[in-house]
Amino acid sequence: MIWAAVDLLGGRCVQLLGGDPATARFAQDPLEAAQRFAAEGADGLHLIDLDAALGQGDNRELLEEIVRAASVPVQIGGGVHAVRAITRWLDIGAERVIVGTRGAEDPEWLRMMAARFPQRIVLALDARGEEIVTSGWRRSSGLRALELARQVDPFGLAAPL
Repeated sequence: MIWAAVDLLGGRCVQLLGGDPATARFAQDPLEAAQRFAAEGADGLHLIDLDAALGQGDNRELLEEIVRAASVPVQIGGGVHAVRAITRWLDIGAERVIVGTRGAEDPEWLRMMAARFPQRIVLALDARGEEIVTSGWRRSSGLRALELARQVDPFGLAAPL
């Protein structure tokens, strides 16, 4: 499957190199980008709210608009730390919700979320080298990506990412 990535920062499409906001390269309107990717054959949309991931606000309204307008499945993440956020995105129409920091740092919480939302939770294994980084790529966790992937494999996640 091809999931086209649309990362949002300050309401715009952006590409960050290594998760570093200082390397931001901005592109077209996020809704137009999402619609173009779907029209060009993407199987799904991978939407990330970088503002939420970095703790600098959010792009919730714009992301809701993209999810509601999407003609392909959507997985969404960025700053998702609570069941309420997962429920909100699923209720709006997201197929899957991506968790990163909380899922990596609290495997028991991740297990509970996977049980509550079977095959709807994706764990983001953001890594530099072999080590998981959290908090919007700003903090080294001391966790090894492959070890964590093996640990959570039995949880019934939609996928590791």
